[in-house]
Amino acid sequence: FIQRQALFINNVNEIELPEETKDLFNVFGVKSFLSAPIIYKDELIGRIGLHYINDYRSFNKDDIDLISAITDQLATAIRQAELYTQIEETKNREIVFKNIISNTLLSSNLEGALRNISAEIARLFHADRTNFMFFDNTLQTFSEIKGEYRRKEYMPLAEGKVILEKNFEQFLIEELFIKKKTLIMESNSNIPEGFKDFLKSLYIKTAVAIPIFYRDKPIAAVLINYAEL
Repeated sequence: FIQRQALFINNVNEIELPEETKDLFNVFGVKSFLSAPIIYKDELIGRIGLHYINDYRSFNKDDIDLISAITDQLATAIRQAELYTQIEETKNREIVFKNIISNTLLSSNLEGALRNISAEIARLFHADRTNFMFFDNTLQTFSEIKGEYRRKEYMPLAEGKVILEKNFEQFLIEELFIKKKTLIMESNSNIPEGFKDFLKSLYIKTAVAIPIFYRDKPIAAVLINYAEL
């Protein structure tokens, strides 16, 4: 990477290599090796590696020129693919935002608006369940679950339930609203057993909690869940 040129090894047994590299080559039976950096506009973005396991290979200048030409084309292709992905992601986000705004404006009440927003968030993140908990700044407590979207109707319903033990509620307030972090929780995470049991009852494998602020004031948390069905 520093010299920005291809590296070839005709016989891996004839040169000094780090022990971890030797072990790796032994596991895969590598006899000869060719690697080249992938560089796009002077930025190192990766490498390509070729392993030969049946026979030893003596590399020459033509091999180096060919792999260098290939990596030049790869660099351009990778950047174009990344750019396309970014454009698609931006487009998808814009569609979701437009749908959220239009669905909210067309909703006759808060519950309907929340359900529409939950459905759009679930679609964006391919989630199995999405819902909200509002936060009372005066009482420093969360509401019951509201505006739930479930990918499958037979999934257990969480809406209307108060799910937080007091010690875990304080933990969420600290992490979400004071530290302003997004939380990812699983059944093996360091969370109260009662909440673990709640996740299990809903077949939730992973729960993501994201804080929502308005003018720097915490107003709610959105919960994005992935189920184990």
